[in-house]
Amino acid sequence: MKRAIGVLLGAIFLLTSQVIGQSRQDQITATRVDLSGVDFTDQDEAATHAMGPLMEDLDRRLFQLFEKTKTKECRAKIAEHYGYFTKAFGLEKPLPFSEMGLFNNTCIDEHPWDFNNLPKGVVSRTDILYW
Repeated sequence: MKRAIGVLLGAIFLLTSQVIGQSRQDQITATRVDLSGVDFTDQDEAATHAMGPLMEDLDRRLFQLFEKTKTKECRAKIAEHYGYFTKAFGLEKPLPFSEMGLFNNTCIDEHPWDFNNLPKGVVSRTDILYW
């Protein structure tokens, strides 16, 4: 489940940030939604008509994420976190975690490795060369 959430967050991050190696025009082309078949004549119905093309990619991505899940709890967790981003985008609010600042990915009780003081039976292999 953690992997699925990680994949989801990574995909959303890529959708909302500049992808390294792509030109701005490539990004626009990759994220363009085809609204050519949408009838925008009626002001009251325009939003309803536009939702179909807008939701196709979201629906497809959510389906892909659910394909590898095993439990309903995992699917619920993915949908919940997917919803945080899509709702924030729809309401034009800051994306989740965008105001978090610098993220420290270390545990409070994490200690640096002391290779000169390893537990009994654990040895350090210094003869291995890493290229």
